[in-house]
Amino acid sequence: MPKADETRRLGYRVEGSGALELEGVCRFSESEVACWDSTGKDLPGLKAQIENALNQPNGGSDGLTVRFGRKNRIVVVRREQAVFRGEPMTSLNLQSIGTDPRQGSGYLNLQSETPNFDSNKPIVGHEARIQAFDKDAKETQMRVMVSEPIPGSPEIALRKGASVSFAGCRFTVAAVEKGSARTGPMFNSGKGEGWTVRLAQAGSPSRPASFSVQNDRPLYRDAKGALVAPETYRKWTQEAQRKGVWDFSKSPFQPVHVSGYGIGRDGMLTIVLNTNPKLVKTARLNGSFMRTVDLTGVPLDPR
Repeated sequence: MPKADETRRLGYRVEGSGALELEGVCRFSESEVACWDSTGKDLPGLKAQIENALNQPNGGSDGLTVRFGRKNRIVVVRREQAVFRGEPMTSLNLQSIGTDPRQGSGYLNLQSETPNFDSNKPIVGHEARIQAFDKDAKETQMRVMVSEPIPGSPEIALRKGASVSFAGCRFTVAAVEKGSARTGPMFNSGKGEGWTVRLAQAGSPSRPASFSVQNDRPLYRDAKGALVAPETYRKWTQEAQRKGVWDFSKSPFQPVHVSGYGIGRDGMLTIVLNTNPKLVKTARLNGSFMRTVDLTGVPLDPR
C-alpha cells in the first residue's frame, strides 16, 4: 500500500470542518461480545450497540467478514461533521483498515447519525468495519482520505470549444453528444434521451485532486425537455400538495440533472444531462485536493 501523506495516532481533526477518530474495537463469538477503547478500557455502551446490530436480520451487516484462524475484529470510528453553512468544507472519510486493502472489509450497520437540534454543534455519526487480521497482530491502522475544497468554482459553457482554467489545469469542451453515457431516469429526458458533454483536461494540479461538475441553479423541464420557469414548478407542487398529491413522479415537470464524474481512461471528465445542454448553457466545475492520513495505534486486544 502506498505511503500516506501524513501519520497521526488514533484520530484526526480539521478545525471548522470535522474529525474522525477511533471509538473502540470489539471481538465477537457465538456467545459474547467484548469492546474496548484505545487504552484497553471496557466499553459496555459500545458492546450493547454491537450486540443489537449483530442481532438484526443478516447480522446487521453488509458482507460479514469472518475468517478461520484469523483475529476477527469490529473496528468502530466516530465521525464529526460541522453543520453546513453554505461554504465548502474539508471532508474526512475512512478509506481502509489495516495495511493490506486487498483483504477488504465488511460493514456493520450502526445508527449512522445522532440527531442534532443545535446548529452550533457538529453532526456525530459512527461507522463499523468488520475485518480479519493476522492472529499475532497486536495493533493496526486506519487510512483516512482528506478532501480539501479547491478555492474557486468556475463556470464553463456547455458548447464545443468552450474552456476554462481551474486548479492549474485547462478544461475544454471536446464533445457534445446526444445520448447519455449513463442509464437511469435522472440521466434521460421525457423521451428517454439524454446528452453527454466531455471535457478534456490539459495540465496537472499541484497536488492529487478530483474534479466534478454540477448545476447550482434550480432548473426544471417539461415532458418534451423544454425548460420551464422555477415559479411554474413551484406553483404545480404547491397545488399538488394542497390536493394531497405527493407522488411527484407523475409531475408534468422534472428537475434538470447535471452530473459530472471522474476523469476516465480517455482523459475526459464526463458530464451527463437529461436536458439539451444548449438550454442549460453552463455548469460549474468543483474540485478537491486529496491526501491520505494513517491513524496508527489501533489495539486489536485489550491491554
